[in-house]
Amino acid sequence: MNTLTGIDPTMPHFAVGGAVVHKHGNEFIIKRGDQIRFKYWGHTDVTFRGTDMRGWKGDFLNFRDIADPITSVVIDDRSSLRAGFEADFEKYIEKTSFRFIWTGVNKLDWIKKTPSVLPALANPTAKGWVPVITSHEKKLSRLLYEETIQTFIAFLMKKPDTTGQVIVEAATFVQDSNILRIYNDYMSKGVPALGLSRSQVRKILTCISFVTKRNRDTETQLADIGTHFLNVEARSIDKTLLRTLTPFEASVSKIFHRKGFSNKVGTTKTPSIKRV
Repeated sequence: MNTLTGIDPTMPHFAVGGAVVHKHGNEFIIKRGDQIRFKYWGHTDVTFRGTDMRGWKGDFLNFRDIADPITSVVIDDRSSLRAGFEADFEKYIEKTSFRFIWTGVNKLDWIKKTPSVLPALANPTAKGWVPVITSHEKKLSRLLYEETIQTFIAFLMKKPDTTGQVIVEAATFVQDSNILRIYNDYMSKGVPALGLSRSQVRKILTCISFVTKRNRDTETQLADIGTHFLNVEARSIDKTLLRTLTPFEASVSKIFHRKGFSNKVGTTKTPSIKRV
């Protein structure tokens, strides 16, 4: 979440992530993902979500141990089932051909670097301060969205005549409209940070579309999982995570790091996985 008020000190991070998938790589991503779904659920109507996967909830509730409600004694140990899924899922994302972009921020650190927002946050309900806070939330969101989309464009620029599409998992009106506004700005004004005119951008980015979770788009599910697990890793690094990372969480995070890349923009190299 990009909200700057009522920040949970154990979850102060906000991030935007994306999976870069070649159109010829979709078949394996979908096919192998569905094989895992059928193996553990008996059908493919399952959404891979980072929060559900870490908490063994939602579609992943079947991996949770069943305990006696009175004694709390485990009466159905599903640790071997979990271990099997974890091994299969790690192998799946390791072997799947995609690259990953993640732009994250610790909002508490960002607030310290942004003195103009401090007076508003000191008394957020005071008359006149809400628009100020909202403007800073929009500024932070735009910063992360722009970093992510520009990283994608820079990735496409590395190979001549390569084009790409932006597919967004629809969330809220505010988020979706902000992303669309950035895309339209690039289409009409270019991307000065990358030295691109609007005509050059139009040759590189050919489409933007928004899909819902009900579309069960496997690529956006990979983006959700990577974004979530790297967020958890960031919380661990910043010592806000209430517990240590499990071996599975640490392994998934490392795999998504290996899916990252660096772009040379101007005279500097910009990593695709970064904090602002």
